[in-house]
Amino acid sequence: MKKQGLFLLTVLILSYTVSTAQIRVGILGGPQSSSVNESNNLPTWNDFKNNFKPRLGVHMGFLADIPFSPTSKLYFQPGVQYTTKGRKYNQSFDTTGGGLISHLDSTQFVNYIEAPLNLVLKLPLGKKVKFIIGAGPYVSFFFNGKESYEYLFTNGDFASDELKDLPVGKGPGKYRTFDFGVNGLAGFEIGRVFLTANYSRGISSFYEPAYYTGTTKHQVIGGTLGVFIGKQPKAEPVVKDKDKDGIYMTPACISKE
Repeated sequence: MKKQGLFLLTVLILSYTVSTAQIRVGILGGPQSSSVNESNNLPTWNDFKNNFKPRLGVHMGFLADIPFSPTSKLYFQPGVQYTTKGRKYNQSFDTTGGGLISHLDSTQFVNYIEAPLNLVLKLPLGKKVKFIIGAGPYVSFFFNGKESYEYLFTNGDFASDELKDLPVGKGPGKYRTFDFGVNGLAGFEIGRVFLTANYSRGISSFYEPAYYTGTTKHQVIGGTLGVFIGKQPKAEPVVKDKDKDGIYMTPACISKE
């Protein structure tokens, strides 16, 4: 299912890219920090919610850079990229009352094939430098992930457990195959190179907790370094029939009259 969705998404984006004349393709990647915005009905949530920590990861892929006209400063940038999301958890326990576990470390890692669909405004700051700012929605398809647990006991023993084949679908303890949200970016484009800061936030809940009622939504902060393949096509001169005689002349020819 996820492979069919990814294939269809890639075909649609590439088809639109190929059918558009004024385009460039960019290769990109960068680091990111992901976390989860969770709300639930647990009465003790405030006591341990700060034990969750961000997951450090990466994103990498490509995008198309499509101006709305040959002279437009507004661009459409659809893309496809691999991105890592999720969170970590660690907690130390008070064992003075005879508790068996002294420390717990766990992870909830989820990886996606993601398609951001951004509108980007490019404002010239010089001959080759542009300030760029943009935003738009994104859609994500579940790729893989894992849950892991590591326990340190008061007697010094250590135990671990890991689940790599995450349950997918609808229902308690399952991960959704489809996720969506919004994202924004700001940075600079210098020639063929672009460097941006990125932020994204999920709108849909990507996971349904197994033992309580709650919502879980992704949040990501990161940076992107990319390079465009090929130069931006230049606007072609407008051909005019100034005297309506059926002979079309370029602006250069008109200026010599």
